[in-house]
Amino acid sequence: MKLVHFSDVHVQLRDWRRRRLRELGPMRALATVELWKGRGRLFDGAEESLRALARVAAGADHAVCTGDLTQLGHPEEFAAARAALGPLAADADRFTVFPGNHDRYPWLGAPSRLFEQHFPEHTRSDLPGPLRVRLLGEAALIALDSAGPLCWPVVSRGRLDRAQLDALSATLAAPALRGLCKLIAVHHAPLLRGGRPTANPPWCSAPAPPPNWATKATSPCRSTEVASSPPNRTLFEQTITPRRTRRARSWFSKNPNLRALRALCGAMSLSGVRRHSSRRATAGSRREARAAG
Repeated sequence: MKLVHFSDVHVQLRDWRRRRLRELGPMRALATVELWKGRGRLFDGAEESLRALARVAAGADHAVCTGDLTQLGHPEEFAAARAALGPLAADADRFTVFPGNHDRYPWLGAPSRLFEQHFPEHTRSDLPGPLRVRLLGEAALIALDSAGPLCWPVVSRGRLDRAQLDALSATLAAPALRGLCKLIAVHHAPLLRGGRPTANPPWCSAPAPPPNWATKATSPCRSTEVASSPPNRTLFEQTITPRRTRRARSWFSKNPNLRALRALCGAMSLSGVRRHSSRRATAGSRREARAAG
């Protein structure tokens, strides 16, 4: 049996650089921080890549996409992704896809159901139960949802709750799966018990050298050395590496959308500082009251 697996295609708005932030809404406007940082340039050819993947998948028994078809979870991106997949998108017998965190950004002030609207064929399960199970001849594919119904830009993290883990144990022991090769699909890279990453996971590339203000931290992917946020920087500046700071400043002066975005992120960072200071002041007042008592 030949399986094709791909993930994190990130089809994005073709004209995202020219879109006004008001059209995108506050959450997607915040998400464009990563696009201006360099992610947008990286995925400019995402639609063509997805068309190429669909051609490769045509020669396989089954293809699996483990999330993040889109960059901003925008309706136009979902439509473009479906068009790029071509006939494969509608062939649920030969293709399985489920949403990642980028596909779950809020829409119109509520949890997004755009994935279900654009890919209705990919909500079915071949077995009853809380988990989506696909029976693929000699194999069974079990999809776990690490994104959840609602995700936020920049700070999204994968999580599998106890209910899903219990359901997984029950599904693996189901009589219908006896004798089959069991494949478990999840969007986020797994961690060891206690939230520790594996030393050299097979899905990660070699560690990149950290910037000069970086500190040791743990990361489930890309590198075991990740940069912590430098002090006294706004949310926007924290995502711009020192190499790109000068370039970012020139962008600010040329692009009104970026100036507005920097103001938005600066206001968010300032409000966070104020909330933190307020909590510290309240805690200090309580300690003084206890001491006086």
